[in-house]
Amino acid sequence: MGISGEIAEKRKLKPNMLTPLEVSRLLTAAGHRITVRALVQWRQQGLLPPLTRIAPGTGGGPRAAYVWTDPEVLTQALSLKASMKLRARVQMAKVLTWLAGYEYPTDQIKEEWIAFEEWPWENTLRRALGASSNEPFSLDDALAVLGIEARTEGNRQRLSDAFAEVSTRLQFDPKFRAGSDFSLRQAEQIRKDLPIWLKKDPSMRALAAMVTTEDVRRFIELVQDYWSRPRLTALIRRIPDVELAEIHRDVRFMLRPYRAWLAEGLEQAERTGDPEQMALIFGPRIAWFVGRFLMLADIQIRRWGYSSHINQTVSYLEEWLSVDENRRDLTKVIADYREVVSRDVRDAGAARQEWERLAKKTAEYERLRNAGNTLVEDLSAIWGPTLRTIFGSLESTLKERAAGLGSDPEIAARLASLTRTRSVEPMMTIPTDPSATH
Repeated sequence: MGISGEIAEKRKLKPNMLTPLEVSRLLTAAGHRITVRALVQWRQQGLLPPLTRIAPGTGGGPRAAYVWTDPEVLTQALSLKASMKLRARVQMAKVLTWLAGYEYPTDQIKEEWIAFEEWPWENTLRRALGASSNEPFSLDDALAVLGIEARTEGNRQRLSDAFAEVSTRLQFDPKFRAGSDFSLRQAEQIRKDLPIWLKKDPSMRALAAMVTTEDVRRFIELVQDYWSRPRLTALIRRIPDVELAEIHRDVRFMLRPYRAWLAEGLEQAERTGDPEQMALIFGPRIAWFVGRFLMLADIQIRRWGYSSHINQTVSYLEEWLSVDENRRDLTKVIADYREVVSRDVRDAGAARQEWERLAKKTAEYERLRNAGNTLVEDLSAIWGPTLRTIFGSLESTLKERAAGLGSDPEIAARLASLTRTRSVEPMMTIPTDPSATH
């Protein structure tokens, strides 16, 4: 039932109806103390969802009650508290929570996300000159200091001044335009620097050997909108609110497992009395970072013209997960897998044997296998033609360029491993029962 359901049952409320007092009690019982006053203040500041008034008697008492009907309010409150420990400012904690998949009005959060992205850029410039947060500073002077620091570090790694200059201006100079301010000479020098920069990774060094000057230019132009905070904030500002809401819907869907993991961690903490659950310690620290990456990736994929692909994919997966049987079977398979791994964490072979034994015994595995095959086929119909075109073109280009580099044995071997088609076994697969009939 879950801890929120148990409270609701005791008070004769509908499942997932919780008052601020009950949210405070539940989180405190799980070892994460939050006062009722803080919860009410967060609600007034728009950090938590609206409260709903229920009539007298509905909650088992003589007076009307105000409750949350959003089932994720517990984990949202926990995420906010954890985010405030990471970033002391309330508005920044709100953005971190939004990036972790929780909902806020798009028109409000958009400006707060922009401020969140601007802050580290401005803070770095101020620190370069030793300026306080309220003290005016010269952008040109700050860029000059950062440029000197970058060249010093670059020289230590035997990188060129062009590498240091371009990387500094790309990140911090709002006037820098890769299309006009980035010369062919600089691009060529950076191309020569790549094998030095990637010296610890032989495969990447082999790949860098095939990069052309024009590749470097195109890459810099592509990443500038995301690497440069001024360019990124301008990009976010140009996104219509409706589209930004769609992008966040995609990320919210992809982070559903994280929020479920957080809820499970709360229940385990309340049940065992041990607040040191992995989900509660590490979850909020990484969820916003993953969410931000997914937001930016979604933005760029849509800019490439694949909005309809993303919308179809998310809608299809939501529909697939709305089928009770699919959801129940998936939950059981994941729970069994986690139990097997936790028992045989030091013996991967034993864990796999136990996993295969379970797969042959239970009907859930066979149903999920069949449903999963259908899911893969349907998603392939959406993305298959596009991906085949992209990877076909990439493979052709790699082979063409590799042909001119075959004289170097090490590079030739690494390139062969990069261009060779290999079968990669998934981290978690449902073993097939050879005796099963299809």
